[in-house]
Amino acid sequence: MKSLQEFQRITGTALRKILKHGPTRWLSLLQCVERLLEQWDALFAFFFNEDVLGSKPTDRLKRILVFFSNSTSKAYLNFLKYSLPMFVNADLLLQREEPTVHILQKRLHDVATDILIAFIKPEAIAKAEDIYSIEHSRRSRQKDREDMMIGDGTRNYLDLKLMSDKEVTTFFEDTRNFYSTALQYVFSSFPMQHEALNHAEVLDPCMRLKKKMEFIRYWATRFPCLVLGGDMERLEKEFGKFQVDGLVGLDLKMRVDVLWSRIGKMEVDGDHRYEALAHFMKGLCVLPHSNADSERIFSLVRKNKTEQRASMSRDLLTDILQVKTKM
Repeated sequence: MKSLQEFQRITGTALRKILKHGPTRWLSLLQCVERLLEQWDALFAFFFNEDVLGSKPTDRLKRILVFFSNSTSKAYLNFLKYSLPMFVNADLLLQREEPTVHILQKRLHDVATDILIAFIKPEAIAKAEDIYSIEHSRRSRQKDREDMMIGDGTRNYLDLKLMSDKEVTTFFEDTRNFYSTALQYVFSSFPMQHEALNHAEVLDPCMRLKKKMEFIRYWATRFPCLVLGGDMERLEKEFGKFQVDGLVGLDLKMRVDVLWSRIGKMEVDGDHRYEALAHFMKGLCVLPHSNADSERIFSLVRKNKTEQRASMSRDLLTDILQVKTKM
């Protein structure tokens, strides 16, 4: 039987491996879709060659043959290639190890807005009080197929007229449902309107002129231990000075925890100008923006305490985890 590499050479396709999507590695989905589209001609030729078809096909092979025979498959793949990046970018934000709680609300709002723009009529978005009040599941609020954002690759494939009118109609219904379901998931799964995310923006030095002392008091009430020496007046004075400080010489795009560490070291006449404020903000930096860190620890536990090492003591496991997380 000819190998896949032979068909890659025959079809002029790049010699690359076929990726397998892992359900626990959601970020692999986009890469798998892109690789499948890139290797489409080679895979089509491989599965439909006489050696494969001549053998008794398994149920799995039958499903593969049906997939490659269906004229709609490539349309859906191209649509996924276009639409998945907006979700991947949000997932990457949630998986960052650096503190991002101060930008989480804005970024999630941007993701929801991008989804809305893709399939909701502009006038429906413009007239809405906010993005949460838009009836995105109503067909009258949704764009016509000519205006739907599905990507150039998808449009070019549809222009080939390989799909029937019924299949095209079903495809656009499915894309609208995809966007609407994804948007509802974002709204229901993320606390986008929670006051904590809004108040967390005070961590961002770039927002210092837009945030008031009430944002500091919000967190001080919940975490009084962050107020250095319990002196709220000092904290208020330092925040007031910080708001009008030009912060010359500081790169405001660096990690927010590192940035606040440097702000805390700023001196005036030998005294730390923002000692109490920096102490307070560095404490807020430990607020988790997702459960990614916990999931990483659980993953390390499973990889180290296996069935073959089931008798490992808790102390030894703790030592191993400490070493591996510090490396």
